[in-house]
Amino acid sequence: MEPNNAHALKTRGDAYLMLGQFKESLEDFNRVLEMLPNNAGAFAHRGVSLYVLKLYDQALTSINKALEIDSTHKAALVYRGAILLKKKLYKLSENDLKKAIELGSTDPYCHCQLGALYAGLKRYDESLKELNLATDFQPCCMLDNIEKSEALYYRGVLYKMMGDFDKATIDFRQALQLNQDNELVKNEYNINSEI
Repeated sequence: MEPNNAHALKTRGDAYLMLGQFKESLEDFNRVLEMLPNNAGAFAHRGVSLYVLKLYDQALTSINKALEIDSTHKAALVYRGAILLKKKLYKLSENDLKKAIELGSTDPYCHCQLGALYAGLKRYDESLKELNLATDFQPCCMLDNIEKSEALYYRGVLYKMMGDFDKATIDFRQALQLNQDNELVKNEYNINSEI
């Protein structure tokens, strides 16, 4: 691959992102942005890489830059909504997630985050509807596995809160099958990291 081919680097960065090689994807997106400093997609996907690496403030900075360039970038809106949810900025999170859906986002992770948001606001029926949408897809890459695992965790928690322990257990088990490193599920059951 040509070391100065921004398109090839972005494509490889996207592939690394889907394969769960987040540090490698971050390196490629950083290189793309050195060559194309106004590429909204590279900023957005750089932000996703940072988000999955749990570098939320850096992710937010990158995603905000993507949205300065293109205020309708759906992936950037979804992940900014996810970060804002983690920061407990519920209304701002909901606004971004709903805007992504209005713009036509079909990203299950958007529904996952909206479902988690609604559960936190005790809007359980809306939460279950969103989480069902978030889990109704077949993962095709590592990133999908991680996102679906998170959605199953949140739905499991919702089922547990509703007293349906059998469904909760099924969701927690499926979440771990998709992502053995799902810290949310491990913490739910106090599972050590040697599984």
